[in-house]
Amino acid sequence: RLCTKNYVLSVIYNWINSNRRDSPIWQRGFLTAGGAEKLKEFWDEEGSDQELDDEYSVKYWVLAIIGRMMGTSQESRTHLVKEGLVSLILEGTKSDQTEIRECAVCALKGLIQHPEGREVVTYKTLIECLAR
Repeated sequence: RLCTKNYVLSVIYNWINSNRRDSPIWQRGFLTAGGAEKLKEFWDEEGSDQELDDEYSVKYWVLAIIGRMMGTSQESRTHLVKEGLVSLILEGTKSDQTEIRECAVCALKGLIQHPEGREVVTYKTLIECLAR
């Protein structure tokens, strides 16, 4: 294995976070290649919340990617909501690890700024997540 998952996920994040012109194209390609399913797989792997050598954990990068995509592209947001990735954000807000929890809260903020996000995250759920 040449690269850690943390590193690969950070590279994916940087591509989908590139600029207004290219970001939607990278996001579409990522989703078309099965990226949402892979993010769920990585999230569920044992040890995905552990940091290695001053790198953010796999769960951190999963949340960063989901949050960026949900906050910037309606097409991505619709796809990720349909695939059930909102549950990962909500789970992340309960994490004992500060970096994961803060990243999940940012992802949640990216989601609820849009009408379709407010349809899947109730006000009660939002308050519960932010009150932790």
